[in-house]
Amino acid sequence: MALRRPRRRRRPNARVLRADGRLINLADQQEKERARRRGGDICAKQNEAWHYFDSVGEICMAHEFMGQAQRKVRLVAAVTADPSQPPVPITDETSPAEVGVPAETLAAATALVDGMKSEDGTHGRIMHGLGVNLGVAGEANLTYNRGGWDVYSTDQLGADSQGRWVIRDNPGDRTGTPLDPDAAVARIWRRHPRWVDQPHTPMFAVLELCEELQLLNKMIRSAVRSRISQGGILGIAEEFSFAAADTQKQNVGGQNVDPFIADLMKAGMEPIADEGSPSAVMPLIVQARKDLIRDGINYIELTRRVDPEMARQRDELIHRIASGLDLPAEILLGLAQANHWNAWLIDEQSFKAHIEPMSLLICAGVTSGLLRPTMAGMPGAERVVVWYDPTLLLGHPDRAENAVRAYDREAIGPQALRRSLGFADEDAPTGDEVVEMRARVQARRGSQPGGDPNETPPGPAGDGDMPEGRDAAVATLVSAGAIRVGSRLGELDRALFERLQTAADRAISRQVEKIGAKLRSKVQGDSAAKARLAGVDNASVAARMGSAAVEEIFDGQALADGLADGLAEDWDRWVTRTQQEAARLAARYGPVDTAALEATQRENRRAGWLSFTASLAAVLTDRLFDPAPQAPDVGEFDDTLAVPPGAVRQALSKAGGAVGTLQVGGAILDLAGVPAGLVATGRLSLATFRSVGLAVEGWEWETGAPSQPFEPHANLEGERFVTFTDDVLASDGGYPYVSHYFPGDHDGCQCSVTPTLIEMQEAA
Repeated sequence: MALRRPRRRRRPNARVLRADGRLINLADQQEKERARRRGGDICAKQNEAWHYFDSVGEICMAHEFMGQAQRKVRLVAAVTADPSQPPVPITDETSPAEVGVPAETLAAATALVDGMKSEDGTHGRIMHGLGVNLGVAGEANLTYNRGGWDVYSTDQLGADSQGRWVIRDNPGDRTGTPLDPDAAVARIWRRHPRWVDQPHTPMFAVLELCEELQLLNKMIRSAVRSRISQGGILGIAEEFSFAAADTQKQNVGGQNVDPFIADLMKAGMEPIADEGSPSAVMPLIVQARKDLIRDGINYIELTRRVDPEMARQRDELIHRIASGLDLPAEILLGLAQANHWNAWLIDEQSFKAHIEPMSLLICAGVTSGLLRPTMAGMPGAERVVVWYDPTLLLGHPDRAENAVRAYDREAIGPQALRRSLGFADEDAPTGDEVVEMRARVQARRGSQPGGDPNETPPGPAGDGDMPEGRDAAVATLVSAGAIRVGSRLGELDRALFERLQTAADRAISRQVEKIGAKLRSKVQGDSAAKARLAGVDNASVAARMGSAAVEEIFDGQALADGLADGLAEDWDRWVTRTQQEAARLAARYGPVDTAALEATQRENRRAGWLSFTASLAAVLTDRLFDPAPQAPDVGEFDDTLAVPPGAVRQALSKAGGAVGTLQVGGAILDLAGVPAGLVATGRLSLATFRSVGLAVEGWEWETGAPSQPFEPHANLEGERFVTFTDDVLASDGGYPYVSHYFPGDHDGCQCSVTPTLIEMQEAA
């Protein structure tokens, strides 16, 4: 389809998005000349960036991760009904009067965005191309040609010497394929903060580091591939020379050298040029007098180990590149290198910190480079934008559960519910199917003891019966026959938390003293160091010596070796017992798929344990060099604890199946901003209760007992609330700088919440 541009009066484009996207005038000679004569510093950087994308595995993997993530993000037409809120996707339910945009404008925007798909009929290929190109080169060309959309790099799409716009399929394609007459090209780029028309990407800032990494890789490969390190030397009695060696001096690198040295150099370099050379594994053969060779024949192994310093430098370079790229560092470093705060939260945090900004950049570029120029002149077009839908990328159980809960409370409609669950509107039940489903509900109700199939299920109270405000909601919650099982779940989690906190404190204290004793024994021969440690207890030895001295003494040995000895068994036993008790309580209200539940529980226990051990290793380093940390000016603090409560909270939340954004106090928030519970009150446990007919209808705040309390949290003790945006939780605007308080909202917080569970009412 050709892009139709309605007649319009000239007016300036929206400047806020202009620099991120521009519709190219393909008939403009200046545009053609600019494309044909691409060059300069930016072009050189782009070429170098693509070179490292092709040759450095870590770089390729990182950008491919971004591209594959964007592939699952769907573009939608949206309208900015409220400038202070995110755009609202345009659906069949969108009212032109409510959003202030005529129906024909909404329809045109929807048609344009829905039609902007590649040959596979989705936005996936386009989003993948934009994600990779914007990450590597900082710009891309979104192109409509031959009835379909695609993304081309600035190298692939350009103008030839005849002034034609052509697409080159590979570097050797000198002619290219001309664009169709009705083609359209929108340049999308990440604007440079200094020169807004120039592309920019964090990749440009790490090009020198990539070059250093390649050089190190080549040095290590050369050492590994050399024949001398692969095959060694085989000494054989009789004259001292290589077998069949030339006695004349040979020319090597422009110098005349001894044939022994020449052959030695040749044997060392030949396998580097030809990995299939037999000499890559065949030892060098040396002949000498028998009295010079032990037993007349002797094999000398010359294994050349990779220099540990080179390996360390390579790891350091990868870390620096990971820090410099606007991509998740874990993609370069691997999950095994993730720190204790993000080892099991990569997906969610990657979206918030990296994937979502790229999606926003793409939306802004497509809006300003394609949507606005195409729809200019149509009434209300300035309020229509291209937006994104990450449902396929983030379609995890938390979002689905939140959508069901929101639908039950009439906060969202059926269409939004289906979209959150990954279903299309065509999946909505027909009229006959609705009648059949209602009949099944009535039949189940009549089969229950004391049930009446003709009874109308209780609905909301009338206007005269419903008190107003938050107190009314809490009163309704309490009077709705709340199941006391929620209190039992809270008790299970609090007992587990305290038991694990105590065990972790003991393990850290024991390890710090063990390291201190070892350090003291290592410096017994150093009178000066021994004098410095006089009167210092083992727990403070590392802090007195300093990190540099400790690292030198341990020389690469892990400080955390033995830290978790015995703790793993306790973790598995305590967490398993809590999981089993919560499942037993749920089974009292309905059938539970025990086998599937236990399999998921095992995975969650492992995830929590890995998170916990990583946290303990980090805490150990802190306590070695700061054995008695000072209390902060504000916030909860307990001087009797060696391990921050947030580390325990994070591990138990993971053991409960939490997925979301990690907070500094160890809380994990889902997309709706709801903090995850621990194990008995965690996501998996509450989902199990929901499957047997019990749903969370509210919460009760429980305050810990730190040596230094946090007054806003202490004042919430015993408060009941319906949602985590309840007015009673509203922050005063100060520390910890959140809109509403929640357990784990700051470092040191020991608070928790107990859920109130009620029986779900089946709608007729």
